Amino acid sequence: MFLILFKIMKKDFSAIKRKGFSLIEALLGLAIFSVIAVTLYSTFWSGIQIDQRLEDRIYRQASWALEGMARELQNATIYDFSSSYPDINGFLGEKERIRFLVTTDEGIKVVQYYLEKEEEIFIHKVIIGKRSRKSISVTERRQEALVQEVLIREEQDLVDFINKSKDRSLKEVVCFNVEEQGLKFSYAFLESSENDSQLAWKDVWENNYVPAGIRVELKIVDSQTRSPLVIRRSIYVPAGFWGEEVL
Repeated sequence: MFLILFKIMKKDFSAIKRKGFSLIEALLGLAIFSVIAVTLYSTFWSGIQIDQRLEDRIYRQASWALEGMARELQNATIYDFSSSYPDINGFLGEKERIRFLVTTDEGIKVVQYYLEKEEEIFIHKVIIGKRSRKSISVTERRQEALVQEVLIREEQDLVDFINKSKDRSLKEVVCFNVEEQGLKFSYAFLESSENDSQLAWKDVWENNYVPAGIRVELKIVDSQTRSPLVIRRSIYVPAGFWGEEVL
């Protein structure tokens, strides 16, 4: 009895083994696999496109901010306050802040650029400009950014600035997603010796006039990947002066 049952089971198994998959079953399996593969690829590609669009938006915003800053510096107004207001400088150049004068249709304005933490400011306006990559070099580096700040453009009437009326100034956010202490200015000096002169860049400008060369470094960071981009811009002011130091 057991021998007969074993022979029947062996015969049925051999028949199934010889039969394999039918053409319809193979096509159905291939169709299911294709649907799954296309779905996974679409999801993956959509994620890449979203990250790329976000990074491009952050880069464009930073480029517009530097372009606007460069345009204003190249047209900065030179004004000497030494005779009437000896304590006021027409230009202030620090490592993390810059202040200068510009002439507008509404008169002379005092313009400043610096960083602030986003929660500490009241936003009046966000500037949108044109994209420009002229004189800009980009370097990518991997680093964990702990705190993000925003780049501020502050504008004030010259009279209000002289009278120290800070409440009448206008603050504008020109760039978000800036790494903490991610703004750096440096100023061009001509260092002269007996044999030759060479150009040097320093963090502080203590002269009352506008420098002929200014470098700006802005570190922006993607809030999701926390991958910073360093954007550098060299600005040359036609009406500026070269700082001179004798070695």
